[in-house]
Amino acid sequence: MKKIRLTVAILTLSVSGAMAQGTDAFGYIAKNNTQAGGPALEWVDISARPSTVTVGGLGDDNGTALIPLGFSFPYYFSEYSGVALGVNGWISFNDKTVLSPPFDPIPSTRTKASNFIAAYASDLNFDGPGNPGKMMYWTNNTDSFVVTYDKVPFWQMAAPGYYSSNTFQIILSRKDTTITINYKDVTLPTGGGGAGAVTQAGIENLTGKSGLLLFSSSTPPAKTYKFYFPRTTTLKSTDVTTQWTQYADNGGTFVLQGTTPITLKANVQNVGNTTAKAIVMTASTKKGSITKTITPNITIDSLVQGKDSTVTITSSFVAETAGSYTFTVSSKCTSDEFINNNGAISEIIAVSAVGNSKLNYATDMENFGGGSFGLVGDSSGAAVYIIPPYYPATVTEVEAFMIDAAGSPDQAGELLPGGFRAIIFDDNGANGLPGTKLATVIVPEEETSSFSKHNARLVTPLTITSGGFYVAIFTDSTNVQVAAETAGPFSGRTFEIIGGAASPYRNGDAEEFQLGAVTTQTVGIAATPKAIRNALSQNYPNPAKDITTVSYKVEEGSNVKFVVTNLLGQVVETISLGNVSYGVNDLRINTANYSEGVYSYTLLVNEEPMSSKKMIVIK
Repeated sequence: MKKIRLTVAILTLSVSGAMAQGTDAFGYIAKNNTQAGGPALEWVDISARPSTVTVGGLGDDNGTALIPLGFSFPYYFSEYSGVALGVNGWISFNDKTVLSPPFDPIPSTRTKASNFIAAYASDLNFDGPGNPGKMMYWTNNTDSFVVTYDKVPFWQMAAPGYYSSNTFQIILSRKDTTITINYKDVTLPTGGGGAGAVTQAGIENLTGKSGLLLFSSSTPPAKTYKFYFPRTTTLKSTDVTTQWTQYADNGGTFVLQGTTPITLKANVQNVGNTTAKAIVMTASTKKGSITKTITPNITIDSLVQGKDSTVTITSSFVAETAGSYTFTVSSKCTSDEFINNNGAISEIIAVSAVGNSKLNYATDMENFGGGSFGLVGDSSGAAVYIIPPYYPATVTEVEAFMIDAAGSPDQAGELLPGGFRAIIFDDNGANGLPGTKLATVIVPEEETSSFSKHNARLVTPLTITSGGFYVAIFTDSTNVQVAAETAGPFSGRTFEIIGGAASPYRNGDAEEFQLGAVTTQTVGIAATPKAIRNALSQNYPNPAKDITTVSYKVEEGSNVKFVVTNLLGQVVETISLGNVSYGVNDLRINTANYSEGVYSYTLLVNEEPMSSKKMIVIK
C-alpha cells in the first residue's frame, strides 16, 4: 500500500479541461501562448548552469523545506523570500507543506490552505531504482527563480519501465512580478490511476478564497501560462497570524529546570490587506496532559498591512520538572477571516542545572522511536541544531540512537556496518547553517550496536561561549541510519545534509531525530536568544521606479534607522523605524518623488552605521 505522510485534500476534482477565465478575486490575470497578447514559450534551460542545484532525497508525496529565493517575491497579500518544492508538481510559500492526492479543486477553502502554485499537480514519484526523474532549481539571487521537473514518472509507473515522463517548470520573476509555467513534455497517467489520475494546474492564496484554475484532468491545452500580479486589488482580507514563539525560526528552546519564571515571547503579523484591529493573543504551556493558560491575554490595538509586533508575555511559567513542554500562542483580530493560521507552537525542553545536561529534543533517547533517516557517504547526513541553556557550555559527548535498516528491532545488538562519525559544526555558515568544523568523533564498527543509543565521547571537550552548534551524523554504509521519534512534540531543529548542503529536514514536523549532545556548565548564565549578525540586502527591483524593497537582519532589541543620500552626500530621506523585531525584516522605500539618479541607503542600528548599498532610480 502506498504510504502518504500527510494529505490536505478530501474532495477529488471532477471538472475536465477547465480553463482559467478573466481574473480571480484578488486580480491575478492568467494568459497562455494561444491567446492574443499571451506569452511566448521561452523554456529556460538551467541543467548546465554552475549554480543549479539538483534536489536529493525526494520520493513519493514529500517535499523540501523552504529554499531561499535570493529576493522577495509578491504573492497575493504578502511577500516571500523562500519557497518549498513538492514532489507532486507544486511549489508553496508555506514551510513544510505536503500536497498529495486526492486534490481539492482550485481554489478551495480546505482545512489546511497551502498558498501554492500547482504546475502539474498529480501523483508524481522520484523513488525507485533507476528512476529518471530529477528536480532542479536555480536563482540569480536578484529577480529570477526557476524550478524544473525533468522526466518525472507517475507513481504507478513503477520500475523498471518508468514509461511515463513529465518535464515542466515554474519561473518566478521579481522584475515584472509574474509567474510562468512552461510545459515541455507531459503525459497522462494510465493503468491503475486511481487518485493519481487527476492532473490540474493553477494558483491559490493562503485562505483558499482566491485562485485561478488553468486545467484539470487533462494535459495542458497550451505550452506556456503566465500569471500577472495586479497593480491594484479590490479584494479585502482581514487576517493575523502568530509568526513564531520564542525564536524567529520557531525552533525548540533549552531552558534550565528550576523555580525562576521563564520569559516567553511571540510575534504576530498582519498578513491581510486591511488594518487588523483589536488583536488578542492567548498563550498556554503544556507538559504531558497538563495544560496551563498564561494570563492575562496580550492585546494589540491595531496592525497595518504587513506589519508585525514582537511581544513579551508576562509569564508565570516555571519549568519545575525536567522534560519537554510546548508553548502555544494564538492570535485573532476582529473579523479575522482565516483562523487556521492563527496559532504557532514551539517546544521548550527543561534540563537539570546540576551535573551533565542532556540536550536532546527527542523525549526518549533509550528506545527506538519508530522512524529513521538514511545516511549516505561523507556529504549526506542528519543534524540537529542546539542552543545551550547556559554559557560557557562544554560539550563532552554526542548521543545518537542508531539502527541497521537491513535489520529489525529484535536484532538489536548486531554491529553497524562501517560504524559512523559524529561531527560538531559551528553555526557560522551562511544564514546560520553549519560552518566551521569544531570536532569529530569516529565510532568504529566494533563499538556499535544496532537499535541502540550510543554515547560518543569527545577526545577534547569543546567549549561553546555564545550562539549554538550543530551535531551531525555521517556514515559510509547505505544501511546505517539515525533513528527518529514519530510522536511529538517536534523541535523544528532537525536538518538534512545532502551533497554537503544543509537544509531544514523536510519531515521535521512529523519526525524528531534521536540525536543530541551532553554538556556541562562551569558558570550558570541563563542563555539569551541567539544574536544574528546585522546584514543589509540589495534593494529590489533595482533600478527602482516607484516602490523598492530592502531586506535587512538585526539583533534583538535594535533601534533601526535608514538614511538615503544622493551622490553629493546630501540626505534625501531619513526613515526611522524604532525598535525592530529580531530577525529578517523588509522595508519598502517610496522612490516616486526621487529624481532620476544614483543614491545610497545606509542601515543604522542603535545610531551606528552598519552597512550601505547603492540604488538606481529611473523615471
